[in-house]
Parts: sequence; C-alpha cells; structure tokens
Amino acid sequence: MSEEVKPRRYQSALRREQAAATRTRIVAAAAELFAAQGYPQTSIEQIAAQAGVARPTVYTTFTGKPALLKEALDLLLAGDDAPVPVRDRPWFQELLHQRDPRRLLELEARNDRMINERIAPLHEALRNAAATDDDIARLHTTIKQQRRIGARAVAEALAALGPLRDDLDLDAATDVLWLLKDPALYTALAGDCGWPAERYQAWLARTMQASLLPARASRRRTRLAHADRSPFARRATRSARHNYQAPGQPRPPRTPTCALGPGQR
Repeated sequence: MSEEVKPRRYQSALRREQAAATRTRIVAAAAELFAAQGYPQTSIEQIAAQAGVARPTVYTTFTGKPALLKEALDLLLAGDDAPVPVRDRPWFQELLHQRDPRRLLELEARNDRMINERIAPLHEALRNAAATDDDIARLHTTIKQQRRIGARAVAEALAALGPLRDDLDLDAATDVLWLLKDPALYTALAGDCGWPAERYQAWLARTMQASLLPARASRRRTRLAHADRSPFARRATRSARHNYQAPGQPRPPRTPTCALGPGQR
C-alpha cells in the first residue's frame, strides 16, 4: 500500500510546484507590462503571451486584472514569491533588532531604496489608474494603508530606543515615515531629477534622522561640558585667568624661557 501512495504524493507535490511557478510567471509578466505601458493599456491576452501561458490559464488563476495588479505589487514589495511576511524578512528583522537609532534609520532608508527600486514604476501605474478606475482606487487606498502599518512598526522600534524630536509623538513620527517611504518620492528624485539610487538613499537617511531624532547639537554641548571638567581644561582655564590683562593696562615684559634657571621654568 505504501508503495502506491508515494508516487501519488510526489505527483501532487510536483503539480503544486508547477502551478506556483506558473502563477509567479504570470504575476511577473503582469508587473512588467503594467509598469511599462500602464494598467488600462495592458490586456489579459498580452499578459498571457508574455508569461507563455494560454489566456484561460490567467483567468483560472486570477479573478481579473485588479487581483493581478495586487499580486504584482505584493511580489515586488517582498522581492520574491516566498510565503514570508515582510516583517519576518531578514532585512526588516535587522532593522527591528538595531539598538542605535541613527543606524536604524539608515537601514530603513536602505530598505526603502531597495523596495522602491523594484516597485516605483508599478506604483506609478497604480496611482495613474486609480484616478479613473474605482477598483484600482480602492487598491491604491489599501496599499497606502499597508505603507502606514510599516511606518508605524519602524516608528515604534525607533521610539523604543530613546526620545524622538520634542515636537513629535508616535503618531506624528508615523506620518513622517509614511510620507518619506512613498514610492512617488523615489520616482520624483531618481526618475524625474535623475538622482542615482545611492544619493536618494543617503538623502533619505539624513532626512529621516533630522526629522525624527533630537538635534545633535544638544548632545555635542553635553560632551563639551564634560570635556571642560578634564584636568587639561582646568589647567587651560587657570592659565587664561593668570594671563588676563585688563583693558588699558600695559602687558608686563615676558622673560624668555631660556633665561630662566632650571627651578624657575
């Protein structure tokens, strides 16, 4: 009996793998076409041809173009079709386990750059189609809500490491991150302005740090105040007081060091 079951299980697993590969191929084809020529201009026939499958296969796998667009966005957001939530991905976990707030925001900028390089053209197609298609408008709202959830997770991780800027609470910090993570911002700077992705990432990290963290000046003043208590600083202060010259008084003649005896130097 066991010998008869094993081939059936193998064949079932193989069919699942083939179905998953076909699904991913269709989604990747849809993402490429939507980004290149726009959502309204892309047909199911074109997607099927690009994926190398029959038109009915697309319809039996997905309920229609809106579902395909949602799957395409999810694929590009995660980077692959592995069934692993974004929060559990290694690059996001690295951020959540960071203990330096400035480094945490550098990792957030790195992650946003990585995601937006993949998803920005498709997101632009989504945004344009949302203006005339009610289904896509609802999808656009869902995508923005998902981005806010991600921004909230980063804001909470950041707040757990120390104070935010004085004028920010957790909700406001979430708002700032939600705005700065927008793929449209990447499109404007990297696409319209021609910024290299590395420049965008560096700018984004600096902007997040300046917008969300206390100013560095206060920490620098604390370090300087501590340094002023050092023996070197105290000697410099005593020397300055000893050599103080009141306005209008002549400076006393200075005896060259070489003219002093060993005990006088």
